[in-house]
Amino acid sequence: MESGDAVFQFFRHRNPCCLQENRLDPETHCATITITNILNLTALQKNRGRFMPFSRKIQVFSAVLCLLALAHCSGGAGIGPSAPADAPIAGDNGVAEHNVNPGNNAGNNPAADPGSAPGPLPGDEPATVISSNPSDGQILTASLPTIRVEFSAPMDPASVNQAFQLGRTTFGFAGAGNFSVVPVAAPVVSDNNRVFEFPIIDPITRGSFRISVGGEAKDLNQTPIQQAFTGNFSIKPPVEDGLDTPPKVVSFNPPDGSEGVPRQTTLQITFNQPMATAIVKNNLSLLKITVAAGINNFNEEEVEGTVTACPDKKTFLIDPKNLLERTQRYKIKVKADAKNSNGISLGEEVSSDFETKFGISGVALLGCP
Repeated sequence: MESGDAVFQFFRHRNPCCLQENRLDPETHCATITITNILNLTALQKNRGRFMPFSRKIQVFSAVLCLLALAHCSGGAGIGPSAPADAPIAGDNGVAEHNVNPGNNAGNNPAADPGSAPGPLPGDEPATVISSNPSDGQILTASLPTIRVEFSAPMDPASVNQAFQLGRTTFGFAGAGNFSVVPVAAPVVSDNNRVFEFPIIDPITRGSFRISVGGEAKDLNQTPIQQAFTGNFSIKPPVEDGLDTPPKVVSFNPPDGSEGVPRQTTLQITFNQPMATAIVKNNLSLLKITVAAGINNFNEEEVEGTVTACPDKKTFLIDPKNLLERTQRYKIKVKADAKNSNGISLGEEVSSDFETKFGISGVALLGCP
């Protein structure tokens, strides 16, 4: 009696289709070999009489199974599912090919099967700015060295560098905003071209600022971003040295009520806080006082001169253009609108009077502390 291995080897050489070693032409090649095997085995049984050895029964049974499997090999609907339309099969030359099933072409025709149409691939959507640091509307208390922008997809560094801008926003008396560019260096790129950090060249310590990324920023496929980005932030350092309270004038020189002051003199005014120099200059003056007709009736005439702010922003000098008049009364006046560097006003007018001497001798030239 032949062993099971012998039966396997018998069909391995006689029916390669059923062992799926050759499915190139199942309808002719496989069918011919399989039918021939059955006929040969049947004839062999007739010649030997009614008794059929067990090994021969196995061979006949295997041949019948191969006929049934032939329906599956040829893509028929008889038994079992058909092979997928794109399943790889081995050709005569050993190279994998794809099974084309004429009875089912929906997979190759998206119009016939709308559900099989390919969807959008990852990255097909235009990129967007997903975050910035500082974020839109953020209020900082200290300066920062860089501006960080993160995108949803890898970006082209050259186009992002061209599209990025940092600006300072200032407001005039009419409330209109003015925009000036703040210089930044080329960005440091990280996270697979998604994160861009722009170093700020000149430190920014106070004010309102705007981050913008224009629509010309592109991803690595040169697709423009979905929409331009704008984010606003501000820097407001914490108030120091009591700048949250109204300032005060701590001294005048010459002091209030002085007499015999030299006609060539420099006047000095000192505050207790750093002041907004431009505003103080517009609210500081030297006045000449004359007596008009009547009791307690005085005229005040502004004296031409130069106002200078000292480096500490607390001390201011008034240098009259001409010699002061002899035995003349003058007044140094600071208006209530003078403000400190935090924008808080004096709140009330402050003044100091003095009178010059009769002669021209003597000089009092004061300077910054």
